Amino acid sequence: MAHIKLENLKKYYGKVKAVDDVNLDIKDNEFVVFLGPSGCGKTTTLRCIAGLEPVTDGSIYFNKKNVNRLEPADRNIAMVFQFYALYPHLNVQKNIIFPLKAEKMPMSEIKKKVKWVSELLKIDTLLGRKISELPDGDKQKVALARAIVRTPEVLLLDEPLSALDEKFREQMRIEFLRIQKALNVTTVYVTHDQREAMTLADRIVVMKDGKIIESGAPEKLYEEPENLFTGYFIGSPGMNFITCCPREDVSVKTETNEEIHFSKSFQSKARELKLDTFIFGIRPEYLYFKEKLNGEVNYLRVKLLNMERIQQISYGNFYLGDNLYKCMMRDGEDTGGNEGFVIFDDEKIRFYHPESGEIL
Repeated sequence: MAHIKLENLKKYYGKVKAVDDVNLDIKDNEFVVFLGPSGCGKTTTLRCIAGLEPVTDGSIYFNKKNVNRLEPADRNIAMVFQFYALYPHLNVQKNIIFPLKAEKMPMSEIKKKVKWVSELLKIDTLLGRKISELPDGDKQKVALARAIVRTPEVLLLDEPLSALDEKFREQMRIEFLRIQKALNVTTVYVTHDQREAMTLADRIVVMKDGKIIESGAPEKLYEEPENLFTGYFIGSPGMNFITCCPREDVSVKTETNEEIHFSKSFQSKARELKLDTFIFGIRPEYLYFKEKLNGEVNYLRVKLLNMERIQQISYGNFYLGDNLYKCMMRDGEDTGGNEGFVIFDDEKIRFYHPESGEIL
């Protein structure tokens, strides 16, 4: 399989920098997910890897070989798109066979390949069916089968689940992961859905404005995001970020003058930052609401606005100034309008620079 290296990759459309000086190593057999909002450059980067877009500057290497000038057909890649791009007048088997016939592969070998890929994707009972007769999830399986039947070195997936309803998305997430591990193929997957990224990736590459903001294992990016963008973009809901001001009396106040109580070790760390302001970051599930304190040293007094449920988890909402934040609630607890405290643990606290947004 292929080791992919992007070196100072740039892709401009006139003055628009779609991909701006991207450097990335993708290991052999690694499942890498490009994650970011629309227009961040993730799909353009994928298309450059595929050879569908010529690069403005920089280099793309497959196994240390520069492929900048190679046509897509010569890169031994396979692509699966958001829309299936199947031939509706052909049945499932003929759709899968099409790229093999184009390579003039012997029919005996074609039969072996079709048997292998249809069993791998569990579509062997569908080979005689028309494409129009299939549900969306099976259509995407057929598109994937046609892509991998040639046993490519690189598999490129451009938001392949975004056109599916939630039932099929859940099913196909599991299938993509199972198939990638079975094939041991280097895979690059593009999505704006952080849940897909967290489920599938060996490594997530977070992109914004044509640049790589951060890359790492899903757990690392979730628990220790290196910047504000990653912290908010990964997670549902995203991370809470509260602007704080250390005071000469050793207290730490929010920008709206509420006092945040930290343990002595973190009060010392806050003073050592030697900043007029810093940003205190913590995920909502690590911020717990209590009506009364019981010896806790890390806390902030708040007034709850209301409670909401997100994916079977109860969150409380509270404002500091004009900014809305979330905390965890106990099941069945309804304290909308009540005053109380949100408490937190030292190991879940992250401090960020107010200007660069980078972790301190």
